[in-house]
Amino acid sequence: MLKHAKASLLSLILIAILAGSVGALPQLVGDLDADYVVGFKDLRMFAWQWLDPACLVVDCTADMDGVDGVSMGDFALLAKNWQIVDPHIIISEFMARNSSTLLDGNGESSDWIEIHNPTDTIVNLDGWYLTDSDADLTKWQFPNGLQIKPGEFLIVFASQKTFEENPLNYPYLDSAGYYHTNFELDKDGDYLALVGPDGNSIAHEYAPKFPIQLTDISYGLAQNAMMLVPTGATASYHVPASGDAGLGTGWTDVGFDDSTWDTGPTSIGFGDIGGSTGTILREYWTGITGQSVSDLTGNSNYPDNPSGSSEPTSFEAPTGWSDNYGTRMHGFLYPPASGLYTFWIASDDNSELWLSTDVNPANKSMIASVPSWTDSREWNKFSSQRSTSITLDGGQRYYIEALHKEGAGGDNLAVTWSFGQPIEGQYLSPWTGSWVATDVQDDMFGVNASLWTRIEFILEEGDVGAFDTLMLRMKYEDGFVAYLNGQYIAKGNAPGSLSWNSTALSDRPNEDSSVFEDINLNDFLGTLQSGKNVLAIHGLNDNKNNSEFLILPELVAARNRVVPEYFTTATPGTFNITGAIGVVSDVWINTKRTFYTGPPDWHIDLILSNGTDGAEIRYTLDGSRPTIINGLIYNPVTDLPIEIDKTTVIRAVAVKPGWLDSAVETNTYIFPGDILDQPAFPYGFPMTWGGTTADYEMDPCVVNNPLYAGTLKNDLKAIPTMSLVMDLDDLFDSGTGIYANPYAEGIAWERPCSIELIHPDGSEGFHLDCGIRIYGGVGRREKKKTLRLLFKSIYGPPKLRYPLFGEDASGEFDTIILRANFNDGYVWGGAESQYIRDEYVRQLQLALGHPSTHGTFVHLYINGLYWGLYNPTERPQASFAANYFGGKKEDWDALNSAAPTGDSTTDTWYAMLNLVRQGLTTNEAYQRLQGKNPDGTPNPAYVDYLDVENYIDYMLVNFFTGNRDWPGHNWYAAMNRVDPSGWKCFSWDAEWVVGMRSGLYENRTGVGNSLSEPYSYLRDNAEFRLLFADHAHRAFHNGGLLYVDPDNPNWDQSRPERNRPAALYSELADSIERAMVAESARWGDVQSSLPYTLTQWQSERDWVLQSYMPERSDIVLDQLRNASLYPTNVDAPVFNINGSYQHGGQVSAGDELAMINPNGSGNIY
Repeated sequence: MLKHAKASLLSLILIAILAGSVGALPQLVGDLDADYVVGFKDLRMFAWQWLDPACLVVDCTADMDGVDGVSMGDFALLAKNWQIVDPHIIISEFMARNSSTLLDGNGESSDWIEIHNPTDTIVNLDGWYLTDSDADLTKWQFPNGLQIKPGEFLIVFASQKTFEENPLNYPYLDSAGYYHTNFELDKDGDYLALVGPDGNSIAHEYAPKFPIQLTDISYGLAQNAMMLVPTGATASYHVPASGDAGLGTGWTDVGFDDSTWDTGPTSIGFGDIGGSTGTILREYWTGITGQSVSDLTGNSNYPDNPSGSSEPTSFEAPTGWSDNYGTRMHGFLYPPASGLYTFWIASDDNSELWLSTDVNPANKSMIASVPSWTDSREWNKFSSQRSTSITLDGGQRYYIEALHKEGAGGDNLAVTWSFGQPIEGQYLSPWTGSWVATDVQDDMFGVNASLWTRIEFILEEGDVGAFDTLMLRMKYEDGFVAYLNGQYIAKGNAPGSLSWNSTALSDRPNEDSSVFEDINLNDFLGTLQSGKNVLAIHGLNDNKNNSEFLILPELVAARNRVVPEYFTTATPGTFNITGAIGVVSDVWINTKRTFYTGPPDWHIDLILSNGTDGAEIRYTLDGSRPTIINGLIYNPVTDLPIEIDKTTVIRAVAVKPGWLDSAVETNTYIFPGDILDQPAFPYGFPMTWGGTTADYEMDPCVVNNPLYAGTLKNDLKAIPTMSLVMDLDDLFDSGTGIYANPYAEGIAWERPCSIELIHPDGSEGFHLDCGIRIYGGVGRREKKKTLRLLFKSIYGPPKLRYPLFGEDASGEFDTIILRANFNDGYVWGGAESQYIRDEYVRQLQLALGHPSTHGTFVHLYINGLYWGLYNPTERPQASFAANYFGGKKEDWDALNSAAPTGDSTTDTWYAMLNLVRQGLTTNEAYQRLQGKNPDGTPNPAYVDYLDVENYIDYMLVNFFTGNRDWPGHNWYAAMNRVDPSGWKCFSWDAEWVVGMRSGLYENRTGVGNSLSEPYSYLRDNAEFRLLFADHAHRAFHNGGLLYVDPDNPNWDQSRPERNRPAALYSELADSIERAMVAESARWGDVQSSLPYTLTQWQSERDWVLQSYMPERSDIVLDQLRNASLYPTNVDAPVFNINGSYQHGGQVSAGDELAMINPNGSGNIY
């Protein structure tokens, strides 16, 4: 090709790109690669064939006009249709991180894909495919017989339901009628395509892959739906008479004068369209967290996609039904007589009662509410539960609605009126989706079966031609014929020819009128015009004396866009709304979080930047979340660096109109010298926390003490740091702050926050956003509170993925408890405080070979203020059990002091106790409890209810430490109910141990309640007692975990093997010794006028090591003997290698093992 010819083609290409879109042709010329859109792929194909104007290449698709090969005329055709989409079925929307937006028929929040048919023809999906792999276009095939009607949407869940797992139900169909693919969507971005029946033609794809997906935010093609005629639109209506016969259909024209007609809002009709009395409709939405009605009404599934429904016979929902769901009970109320009525509502949790002035829901107003919770039928707890006196007319119907949101715990909902009990079904009828806003009974009944209606709407000039989808939605009883601007467009149950007094073809069932019938009007898009438009409906009853009639139209137009967007409000099953073009890239900060110990006049210069063109950076320094309207603006081009010269938290976000905000970057910069001067009343922090005087100060008595003044800066770096950053109102506001309302529990008292882990040596920590709650029981009253972090996709990553507790622990966590050490801390324990007792007991259980909750120690900061020494630990809930024992967390039940956690049940727990209470003396009963035959072999017909090995070591740990605040509470247990291996017990909150309210001679072998009830029965079984003795012998002898050398029991740090329990305690104490200096400065004075200091802590530690540990093992062993859990007159054999004592360890080939009976007589087995 000549050089000047190439230049001409480039110019034409640029012209084509800038040409924009024009109306789609019936057959899309220019779509050379048959992907339903004229785009760059077609332009590339065209360019290759342009190189041979004679069109000698095979399959010369670019010769679109069939004249002179590939020429400028063909290019003009391609340019005319540039970026035009040929109507075809598309993947209009999908969600790859579904938390609660839409539940499948199994009640699970699986990924979902929405297919839309914007064409005017039915599409048969026989042989069509969905795939997430461009290398396997036929990965999942639609079932035969599945169709998508014009304008219809089809939801398919992507939940990896494979043929291998579901051979008798494939493609997998759930109980709600949803099909499931054999693949899941990758939230980090993946390929997704809809493939035609030939297995090769791609009808629609997201390629090479869609971008990273966000929780409960969908992605797809914006459709810009516009409701041209909504429900409630004003209509002009007229019952025609014989004199109107001459009009024909002239009354449907735009210019027809209807000024003498009556007007009223749609729907128009008469009769009992609402259904018969006796019940009320109850709809429910499961899997929605929160305790506020707004959590229900703000969910994208509300109101059109309930999880299910029922029709109670009174205005009362079931009690004790479930957790984390929302309810709407609604329908029509029939007062028995005219007069004044008062209404009450009761519920757990939040609820609202709404009543309309008539049958129209649009005229409803809230008349009563429950702000928090009540017991069942507790009508008078709050004044807001009672309405004012309301005048109602007997014989009339009124729309009534109760909205209810349940979090966790007990649940109930009921509505009563002046008669005292929940409103009975005889005064109610269920909502059917239809009602009459304009009653025309007096005009029509017995006069004519026909009604003419006209509804005007206005289109701006720019709207005409912008739509590519038009849909009429009709509820009707019994028939209709529709016209748009004088042109016939649709009909239902109507005769072929009409007159002024025509009737419907039949009496349509009432239940059909409660559902919109969707009618595709794409062929009539050209009928729309700028300015005034008229939708005219000829309504038809089946005869003039039928007592029921309804006409309710909606007209919807939409425009499909080629460019995909994010949708913060997902719309599965209906038109998408305007979304976001993309996600703004994260803010980059030149200096990451760390400690700074430079000269007094030293500072850090922070530079913020972002890679998205046109984005604006906003930042805050008060802990609040920056947004497009909150925070200071930072311009990396014109602004100087941000100077940081003291402990500071900075939060930064990048925003751009039409885009989703970037993730919020949070960095904490700690100046240890600045922390030492932490004042009693820091700027911006409140002086009280609810009714409690606030406490912030680092005590000068410790900070300035010569023993510590020179070490404190380094003591703040003796262990890792966690920095908690959040909006101060979420902590301290008197009405909504969790620290100011410490006894408030549940998800309603969960707040968003940022958490950072900062290592003093500069090694990699982590940062993520999560939820936070106050945690614990009595300890909530103290100023230093235990906190719980919850990792959820609504805040950030759904799990913390970091080896927080080392290589031996799981690296994934749903939740972390930040233990303040209530009983074993200065807020309660005073001079006996050690801060490590609970951690010590949990590590004993781990060292005995059983999973238990791992822990560590950190300095905690809140919005830059030092908050003290904390003990992050795992929480032994269902996900914990699944991590360490296997299986799915949904299969595990976990109990916290006998109360189920999360979605756990207590069925197997009480089944186990029922077996126990029948007695365990016999070997048959003992083995049956463990799912075994009397001879100890497994019996598949039995359930293994108790992990006895775990249970013995768990009890042993609590006996040794003398746990006095147990077993009535302070314990966890878990069991897999799907693949049972027995209940397993975990130590928790063991602080009244090892000298704290538990003396040297404390004896706990006589316990028998709560978690120890099985133990009280198991002691009657000889096999159990022998097994317990074996475990005790392993622990107390031969260098076991609780072994103390009888000849050298005193603690000697240079010979830790002589006192194993003291060695573990000493190791823990050493890990926090220097950190205790900072803790004593922060909280040492909380219960004392003079602060407790490191000296006091060291004194208590030394007592434990030097007085408690040398004697405790022998004391507990004697207690076990007295409880018949260890033999009193028989010692275990002794092992010698080559004549010398050796219990385990390495040996050489040929060494001689001798087993010695120390009892003088008897046999060794």
